[in-house]
Amino acid sequence: MRNGFFVKVVDKSTNFGYTNYVMENVFGTFTASILKINRLIQKIKTCEMSGYGLKTVHATCLYYLSQNQSLTLGELIKLTFEDKAAVSRAVKLLKEKNVVSYDADGYNSPVTLTEEGKRLAAAVTAKAEKAVRAASCDFSDGERNGFYNSLSSIEAKLEKYYEEISKGEIND
Repeated sequence: MRNGFFVKVVDKSTNFGYTNYVMENVFGTFTASILKINRLIQKIKTCEMSGYGLKTVHATCLYYLSQNQSLTLGELIKLTFEDKAAVSRAVKLLKEKNVVSYDADGYNSPVTLTEEGKRLAAAVTAKAEKAVRAASCDFSDGERNGFYNSLSSIEAKLEKYYEEISKGEIND
């Protein structure tokens, strides 16, 4: 450990006959990669949704609504990891555009796709699937599954670690 960050030396001397020693900052590489992927996803969603006059939060809401018959605002908030105000505004606009039906009585009212919404959600889902294929086109099914399993494992372990440090259960 150096300066609070994990550092690993990787020997890549067999990489196409080149001798190459790489100093890899594991923390920096991991966090930078995750943040850059998230930003690229947001940029892709922005590009794809601009043709519909919608924002990235709408894409996420439409995707999850297409995967479920109906969801409450509270459920959409949990699934999208967006704040309440953003999801409320998104659903309000989707309702104004006749994409969803929703009774604005509270966070427990079901939000459902209209027929127009189902068509739009299908188009958004197809665009999302195209982006996923572009990102993982050189992965075999096994590699892709292993990658997603690894991400899920990292997420679960970080969640547990966060819970422990937030309760003061881990000391230096």
